Amino acid sequence: KTIKAEYGDRLVFAGAVDAQVTDRAGATEEEIRAEVRRVIDTLGKGGGLLCSSAVMFSTVPGVDGIIDDEGRKYGDYSKLKFA
Repeated sequence: KTIKAEYGDRLVFAGAVDAQVTDRAGATEEEIRAEVRRVIDTLGKGGGLLCSSAVMFSTVPGVDGIIDDEGRKYGDYSKLKFA
């Protein structure tokens, strides 16, 4: 949050979806989707976010597809409302 607030108009954040959440044994699809939404809410305002796993590719089959799907659905800037 601090880096986004300070430099967000001059940086692009790549990744940031926490692999400790998404690659955790037993992580549910909803937990993964919630993590994607958290990252978009935190770093997506004003653009500059390439939403993906913080390690770029998940080691758990199917997780990258969930991240991509939620990023496309929730990260549609025409639907986001920021205060």
